Amino acid sequence: MSDDIKKVYFNIKNKDFKNAIELLFKIENQGKNFWMYDYLKGFCFSQIRDFSSSLYYYEKALNETSDKPLILNAMGSAYQKIHNYTESINCYDNAIELLDKKETASLKFSLYQKDLLSELFNNLGVALQSNSCEKKTEYLSWNSLIAHYNSITILEETFKIIANKKVQTVFCNKREFFKNQKENVIKELRFKTENYTLFNVNLASQLFRLGEIEKSKKCIINCIKNINNSHKFWNLAKSSLLDILFIANNKGVENPNNLFFQ
Repeated sequence: MSDDIKKVYFNIKNKDFKNAIELLFKIENQGKNFWMYDYLKGFCFSQIRDFSSSLYYYEKALNETSDKPLILNAMGSAYQKIHNYTESINCYDNAIELLDKKETASLKFSLYQKDLLSELFNNLGVALQSNSCEKKTEYLSWNSLIAHYNSITILEETFKIIANKKVQTVFCNKREFFKNQKENVIKELRFKTENYTLFNVNLASQLFRLGEIEKSKKCIINCIKNINNSHKFWNLAKSSLLDILFIANNKGVENPNNLFFQ
């Protein structure tokens, strides 16, 4: 990795997106063209809310790489930010379809695909609900719920694969101990994986919108049981539960769409 690219990532980490963009153009002027550089330009432009430029560079990256689901996910997010939910949903749907067709013998790449697929379903769920509110179409809200369920299901599948791989090599001859250790590893993964909390908050919110109050409370309470007050999103999860309980007890409050966290 060149020094300039290291500086790009350093600037992105420090949210200095304008300097990151300048460095990326400097690299391009040196004749170094790579799809990831266009992807990073698209990302940086989206962070400074220049979505026209962001989508332009995402489109360039899309035409240059085989990792199209990653780019389509980013494009979907950009379209979502400008309230073009139809294009956003199309991007997510296309990315999901491409991932469903991909097969790999590599465990590492398989886990990467599952992580991305989980994120795509979460983002799709948020876009579908936003589109439902805009078009006043209830069936889209139910499709959103299905997408959010899928995002959590895929995350849990990923946790099980990692736990099996991590534990069985050590405790393959001790079945009961293996089971207990596997559960401990999964609980640890739920805590460490930030998307686990965020996606559960979104699932609970969508359940609530559709009148599934008890399922909504159960979902967020179960999520809270897997984290603690040292967790980055502890306050988010707790406040989401309190919002759900408050709105459920004050039925005059309408349309709790602000519960979504993407």
